[in-house]
Amino acid sequence: MEHSDNSAVDTALRETFEEISLSRSHISALGQLPIHNTLSGFHITPVVARVQKCATWEHQSNEVESVFTLPLSALMDPNQWQSQPCRYRGKPISINGFMTPHGLLWGATASIIKKLTSTLS
Repeated sequence: MEHSDNSAVDTALRETFEEISLSRSHISALGQLPIHNTLSGFHITPVVARVQKCATWEHQSNEVESVFTLPLSALMDPNQWQSQPCRYRGKPISINGFMTPHGLLWGATASIIKKLTSTLS
């Protein structure tokens, strides 16, 4: 959060514009999920929002690898999620992932989406 941000929603709207050039006029914030603590020590406050269908974006390659949409119904299907063992800092851990047409969705993004889908179901 920067000093100019009044809330987590303000931060999310600003970051969204900086990272994918999506104007806040195309976004309706719906709420927040609990803070997500990453293995690398970051604390993320996920903001859930609806984006208008007509919205367009252009990702900043130095900030975001890619941007794509997925239907919520697919994300809600527990059969689409897979758990994979891996190592982090030399220790065995298990990560949840979701295979997309663009590759495996994993890490903090997958964890936050999994929290959203379990909250909705």
